[in-house]
Amino acid sequence: MLILGVFTSLAGTLVLGERFNGAGAVAAAGDHQSRVMTSAVLQLVTAAGAVGIALGFHALLRSHCPTLAVGAVAFRGVEAVFAAGSAFALVALVVLAQLPSGSVEQPGIASLGLVVTSLRDASHFGFGVVFYGFGALLTYVALLKSRLLPRALVVWGVIGVVLIFCTALLGLSDGPPYAIDGWRTVLAAPIALQELVMAVWLISRGPSSSPAVAASTD
Repeated sequence: MLILGVFTSLAGTLVLGERFNGAGAVAAAGDHQSRVMTSAVLQLVTAAGAVGIALGFHALLRSHCPTLAVGAVAFRGVEAVFAAGSAFALVALVVLAQLPSGSVEQPGIASLGLVVTSLRDASHFGFGVVFYGFGALLTYVALLKSRLLPRALVVWGVIGVVLIFCTALLGLSDGPPYAIDGWRTVLAAPIALQELVMAVWLISRGPSSSPAVAASTD
């Protein structure tokens, strides 16, 4: 699930590209409908994956840190709402692009497309990432307390979450287009890589059945 979440999140952004930012977003959506809809589907899968990951860690951590586990599910649930909202915003762009010929070029439609795009970007790159940060941080704190995974791996996750959380806040404070691009992708890379490594660890070795086991792998 972690691997799927990283893949769909990255793929959804890469498939869309940068041409859908700005006042020309509606026209671009009309020219690349399949690409927009593919990105929307990938983002919906990402939303479902966020909930699935949270529930999976809840099952793992509820006997160790029940309050933190429930809190993580709540925050990741809100993250999923923003991810789904981002997907529906893309669908809205395609709907606007289906208006009668000539309407798409009207200033009002272009402005509406700009608003939808800004809301989508703020939801996807801003608020969604912020709530992901809260939920992931609670999960990693619970993992530290339970010692079910190697401490170094969990600390790596905490650092990665803090970096991407700060990246989202910077994007929101800077205003549109709210994207995590350029140098900001460097700040987002550590948590993406950590989640892949953690997924491989869980698949190959599973969580430690005893805190002492996790401690011995530090």
